[in-house]
Amino acid sequence: MEPAPDSGGLQAEPAPEKNSNEVTLVAKKRVKKFKLKTHRGAAKRFKITSTGKILRMHSGKRHLLGTKKANRMRRLKKLKLVHSADAKNVHKMLPYG
Repeated sequence: MEPAPDSGGLQAEPAPEKNSNEVTLVAKKRVKKFKLKTHRGAAKRFKITSTGKILRMHSGKRHLLGTKKANRMRRLKKLKLVHSADAKNVHKMLPYG
């Protein structure tokens, strides 16, 4: 058999036959997904309820407490829902919340 003039003097080898097992193994291979990191500052500041709502603490309880009335302090102790405009960003920071 003479080599083809455009092949540069090399003979083309026949393509190896693929084994059916190799094809199925490639199809079963899964792509690994990345793990998302929790924002540790957000994890300490927010709680997510079982229904998916986000709770936060009130501010204003660190100093100058003598001038604040008892009723106001009781109100500040309680948790409050995060506003819906901010909830989307908090959910991003707490992916496994």
